[in-house]
Amino acid sequence: GDLLVAALAEPVGRCCEVPSAILPAVVKADCIRFRPRPDLNRRFIMYWLNSPTGRRNAEQHSHGVGRLRINMAAIRELPVPVPPRDVQDQIVATIETHFSRLDATVASLTRAKANVKRARASVLKAAVEGRLVPTEAALARAEGRDYEPASVLLEQILAERKAAWAASGARGKYKEPVKPETEGLPELPVGWVWATLEQLGEGARPFAYGVLVPGPDVPDGVPFVRVGDIGEGSVADRPEKSIARTVADKFKRTYLQGGELLLSIVGTIGRVGVASAHLKGANVARAVGVLPLVERISSQFVVFAIRSHATQHRLVGAAHEVARKTLNMEDVRATVVPVPPLAEQYRIVAEVDRRFSVLDALNATLDANLARCARLRQSVLKRAFEGRLVPADTAEG
Repeated sequence: GDLLVAALAEPVGRCCEVPSAILPAVVKADCIRFRPRPDLNRRFIMYWLNSPTGRRNAEQHSHGVGRLRINMAAIRELPVPVPPRDVQDQIVATIETHFSRLDATVASLTRAKANVKRARASVLKAAVEGRLVPTEAALARAEGRDYEPASVLLEQILAERKAAWAASGARGKYKEPVKPETEGLPELPVGWVWATLEQLGEGARPFAYGVLVPGPDVPDGVPFVRVGDIGEGSVADRPEKSIARTVADKFKRTYLQGGELLLSIVGTIGRVGVASAHLKGANVARAVGVLPLVERISSQFVVFAIRSHATQHRLVGAAHEVARKTLNMEDVRATVVPVPPLAEQYRIVAEVDRRFSVLDALNATLDANLARCARLRQSVLKRAFEGRLVPADTAEG
């Protein structure tokens, strides 16, 4: 029943009523408890403070640069309109009638967004299990032709990698990439094969993580990719931070050329995307693994395979806890992904992109409607305290 007022943005002065379910409880310094007189409707005051005019008043009584703060003395001075109690009750009842409808709409939209998220996961699952498009084996059988299974593609990749190592004049014994551990993994469609990420790596550049201590932001420095720059299958073309070249040069192996997979390996495990050509010359943080893949594989298909629930589960399970969850590069190299024939990879990528574009458009519509609900909520409060929500004869009474 107490009211709590936020002393910090965003927005400053926002107010809520304490639910009895959380009691007993205490407040911290930036959360101010307010107990109105018993002859006032507490929720009337709460709605007033959350209304556009109430928030504007709170901002005008606040101070601070960048992030507003309101102190106790200023909160005591905030003006509150006080109509007769029956009018307060009528205004609160009308507001809550509208809000209950908005709450139902928001709940429906939120469920729809959850369904979109599940649909996206379902698309990825079907894609990496060979159920999204006709398999190359099935098409070849229907068309009476041969096809190159992924096992042959993988053998060629490994042979070319070994030949490139020999041609480079490197000394010592050639180290074969780690082989997949397939025990307990599901059976793949005809023509598919399991491979480790290291087997799909280009070999000339090893998988590596980036700069340990980046230092301060440096204007016109080396663009610096952090975990926050990696989204759901994408990497920002323009990272927010740049670092000194003298610092970045200590980690020359993680300078980007464009086309590498970038994988989050510290904190949030498993975010992945392909570095675009715009990121050529950029470097990465310690929490980001750089995975250069061979050109004879679809990097985007590998992204989908890593983003699938099964692979994410394996990555998170392999991570160990220090200060934060951390994935060793050895575990990254040994991560197993399914590989279909190359032509099938491209068909899968095209179909996933098509379906995701439909889901993205639906999600954008849902977000727009959620934003509209938030605006309508503020509109209800605005009209309520302008005397345009409750009939005039009621308010005058």
